Amino acid sequence: MQRMTNSRRSKFATCRKSAWFAYELRLRPVSDGKALCWGLAFHDGNDALSTGDDPLARIATHADKLNAYDIAALQATTAAYAQHYGTDQYGGDPIRSEVSFRLPLVNPATGHKSKTFEVAGKIDAILPNAIRETKTTGSSLDDDRYWRRLLMDPQITLYYWAARELGYTVETVYYDVIRKPSMNPHLATHVEKRKYKKDGTPYANVRETDETPDEWYERLFADIMKRPDFYFARRKTPRTGQHVEELQYELWDVAKDYRQAQLNGRWYRNVSRMTCDYCSFFSICHGLTAWEPGETPEGFVCLEDPHPELGATDASSTTNSTAPEDTDAAAAVEANSDQRPESIGERAGAA
Repeated sequence: MQRMTNSRRSKFATCRKSAWFAYELRLRPVSDGKALCWGLAFHDGNDALSTGDDPLARIATHADKLNAYDIAALQATTAAYAQHYGTDQYGGDPIRSEVSFRLPLVNPATGHKSKTFEVAGKIDAILPNAIRETKTTGSSLDDDRYWRRLLMDPQITLYYWAARELGYTVETVYYDVIRKPSMNPHLATHVEKRKYKKDGTPYANVRETDETPDEWYERLFADIMKRPDFYFARRKTPRTGQHVEELQYELWDVAKDYRQAQLNGRWYRNVSRMTCDYCSFFSICHGLTAWEPGETPEGFVCLEDPHPELGATDASSTTNSTAPEDTDAAAAVEANSDQRPESIGERAGAA
């Protein structure tokens, strides 16, 4: 079964061509790697907080993908997050942390399940009567538009619905947003710009050596604890049955259109300033980066799994549906699901 995640749904809804690059060719820009590793490492540390493990040690295991200063920044942010909110953050410890799930994609109009797609995702934490989602951002936490968008965010609705489908009692959603550090480690002053006093000592604004990762950790931790509201924000984002119903129809409609694009090999562009200017695939889509079908373009990598954020899915997070497979006209689009091209060359040619 193919997995329909919130990221895949969102990518396809924004621009079909972008979804083709990301999920059919499994391409990712090399520049996206650090951001993804940063987020995964933070979530790993946060998971350790929930399970009683050492979060700083857990973050240190990502040193093969992040440099020492990134590790120090993550450790300082996680330690400050834990100290700011405390251990009993929500009136009870998490029941489970980092819960991967796979659920049948069901047509809400007929009750029949998809033969091609299943719904997949990973919930940050399931709490007594709630779930928690944690996101990192480089933007200000005071932007009201950001918080208003969360009231409509399908991902939150998806995880709320999934937790209930897995048998948990969920009444609300806690949403934690953590701002990434905007300051940087102090580096040594360039030799030609260093100025010294008559006694040979450097002026106060001159550094002869780089700040060490340990020094960077201490300075960042102190800054976060001095102004925690700059770095941390938490709000409730409740969901209702109406939210869930709208999501179920949206997921089905998107999956149906996605399958049609796969079968037809047509992935239309959505060309606008709001899409192209922020698209990671603009250079290869526009032709600015030379690329032949069957090759991995320069500056990109080809993933084995187009959903690296999911990791391994726990078998206990999978439910079996008794819903019959959809055989109506709408589901006819999903026929011959095993005919997807497998190699990158075949996938490129299929578009």
